[in-house]
Amino acid sequence: MKCPNCGNTEFEKMSIIDSDICATEGRVWQIVDAWVCVNCGRVELYMPKKNIDERLEENRIEAEHQKAVEIRKQAENRLRIRMQELTEILKDENRTIKELKEVQQELNEIQNKLHIKY
Repeated sequence: MKCPNCGNTEFEKMSIIDSDICATEGRVWQIVDAWVCVNCGRVELYMPKKNIDERLEENRIEAEHQKAVEIRKQAENRLRIRMQELTEILKDENRTIKELKEVQQELNEIQNKLHIKY
């Protein structure tokens, strides 16, 4: 590493404490690795590749989780819309008993998928 301020290549590893004060939980802090130029004192922050990779993996997992939640919500909404359609069919007096039984069976299956008890 070369100092962008003075061009020196001698650095010493130091730790900087990054802290925040939280009203309900007290003080929150973390130690950040930093490199200090021994010639001019300029501080360069550094994060190990391992920490960067861990953070990126956490972000990827969270994004996948959010996508799965969104897909599940969309599927539930489709089932709820279908439930409304089936409920309207059940109210239709011009349907045969066989049709009504099939509709009721499908409605019960959807309710079981959504864990709805009537």
